[in-house]
Amino acid sequence: MESENTIELSKMRLYRVLIELSQNVALYSNNRLQIPNQSTLGVGSVKITSNNDYYKCQTLNKILPEHQDILIKNCSEINNSSEIELKKKKVILRNESPLRDNCAHIGLITLYLYSGNPLEFNVLNDSESKSLYFSINVTVNKK
Repeated sequence: MESENTIELSKMRLYRVLIELSQNVALYSNNRLQIPNQSTLGVGSVKITSNNDYYKCQTLNKILPEHQDILIKNCSEINNSSEIELKKKKVILRNESPLRDNCAHIGLITLYLYSGNPLEFNVLNDSESKSLYFSINVTVNKK
């Protein structure tokens, strides 16, 4: 039987991943919603599925064409790095550039560190609307 601490740790990781993914959509989606205070909010989808072993969190949002290669490069580098390397990279990114320029990259690193699993990502091309969409799946183990 699972210990109470394991269940709580898993739930905390799930909440952190969900918040980080939602924040990425809100900040970086190219599909924007005007809100009353004159600012905008990114629009996309956030989905959580579950089975006996894990939770899977997925987002999908529209991106600018110039962001495609950057997202693919960043996610690939993150998946091929150690936890120690990622923690160091996060500190470097926070210190070297304007915050807005590196937040998405820091957020992707954070997703990997919170979940302990590789990022599953894809860029989808909707030929009908001539739009690009970024999909990311993050798995949070229950045990």
